Amino acid sequence: MANNEQQREHADRAQKIIFGRRALETGRIKIPPDQEQFARELLAAPIGPLGLVDVRNLSQETIRFASTLGLAARAMQHFEPEEERKPQMLSAQEIQLELFSHFTHFFVALVGVAPEENLTRQDIKEHMLALLSKKNEPLWRARVEAVEEELRAFYEEYRAEIYRQAKALGGVKLVTGGQRAFEHSALQGIRISSLYADTQLIPDPIYPHFVGDLHLNAQPLQLAFSLYFLLKLRPLVDAQLPVPPIFVFPSFEKDLEKNDPVTMTGINDLIVRVVGAACDGIFTQVEELAEFSVKHEARFVEAIDRARLFVPLGADPNRYMPARDAAALYLEELECVRDASALEHL
Repeated sequence: MANNEQQREHADRAQKIIFGRRALETGRIKIPPDQEQFARELLAAPIGPLGLVDVRNLSQETIRFASTLGLAARAMQHFEPEEERKPQMLSAQEIQLELFSHFTHFFVALVGVAPEENLTRQDIKEHMLALLSKKNEPLWRARVEAVEEELRAFYEEYRAEIYRQAKALGGVKLVTGGQRAFEHSALQGIRISSLYADTQLIPDPIYPHFVGDLHLNAQPLQLAFSLYFLLKLRPLVDAQLPVPPIFVFPSFEKDLEKNDPVTMTGINDLIVRVVGAACDGIFTQVEELAEFSVKHEARFVEAIDRARLFVPLGADPNRYMPARDAAALYLEELECVRDASALEHL
């Protein structure tokens, strides 16, 4: 209980500190001259891998200053006027129809064939390689960029409205996992779950490609795979049933991971609670876990191995695999989906 309380207190403090730092960076809060030294120390503190301030080298006075500043900044959000929401211009059915129309145009631009054809992953790859020949590449890129801009503009105008409509749907709803790739297994899962739900809410696997770098290897090809399997659901959208069997919505997870202090501290807390507990230590930050894994590598690997926390891509979670073997398989699998800039940090 004491550890849980300590972790909750740390999460709350971490939220306040990142709110406080952002308030200083944006100039939303002015501070008196006698507190400028604390502000300089706070702004000089490094940012950790999850986007949170690494407070380990901050003085207690600066931590208290940052927490107080963050509390004020967080409170200010509740009193600032919300941006006026655009009036609804399309119904939920109409928005889904237009979204899937954009998906179809995007797939055709990428692959050069209609998604209604029965294609394998290898077929899609070969079609794209043919389009990317030296002769055709400039035209291919121009066509893809034009379709991307149309879809980007659609997201800009309707992403908030789509999310609102998803929340407003009635009946029994299931939310599928927010996987970044939508392929055959995801499609099969939706087909099975349709027996138990009125509507299945599908986090849009295409939207994240427009809001951040996913560090993907051969990103256009992976986009084409996701689009192909997602478009298998288009007949359910075209039917315009009174209760939609599926509803694709943007989950904003990339935005939240990068910009929302509550989400960032929540991810930190989850990692610390799960991995830290396996290591039989008291940790409050991911940075502390990372430091422990370097200084006590053998103990860390043994703890992860014992708790079976690490299951690489493509492995059977019910089959035991030593941690070092699992790490080697994980890196091998990642070479197929992540680009060099992501792999060099592993």
